[in-house]
Amino acid sequence: MSFCYDFQKWIVLSMRFTVATLIIGFVLTQVGHGQTINNNTETNAKVARTYLSCYNGSMSTLMLQTLFGPPEIKFNLTDLMSPEVKQYISDSCKFYYEKSGVWLTGTDNELDKEIVSKYRAEFMQKVKEPDSLIQRDQAYIQLNKTK
Repeated sequence: MSFCYDFQKWIVLSMRFTVATLIIGFVLTQVGHGQTINNNTETNAKVARTYLSCYNGSMSTLMLQTLFGPPEIKFNLTDLMSPEVKQYISDSCKFYYEKSGVWLTGTDNELDKEIVSKYRAEFMQKVKEPDSLIQRDQAYIQLNKTK
């Protein structure tokens, strides 16, 4: 029985590693092919950003959180691929672009933090968060309270 458990554990770990490797490769490809030759880094950051980079970055961030999050959090890849979550990510990207004129990258960088903090309250009022993400966030809060 322990052999089966170990085998299942290694299968899950290898699947997570494979997905993480694919995501990292995809992100590196996006970054490598999306750069422009310009010495002004602020301009580069704004030019290289598109709707696709916002959506992919947000989805990749959520996917990595799902794969490497604590097992107590009941949020899986099926939840992540639901139409509601996809629409939420799309609406988020479009909302922040309309407000700031800059596409977010979906990763945790300074420009994204600045834009999100500026428009977060309005965003929370206008864009409905899917129930699965609300439950996931509440589970993280509960988990952090117990630590």
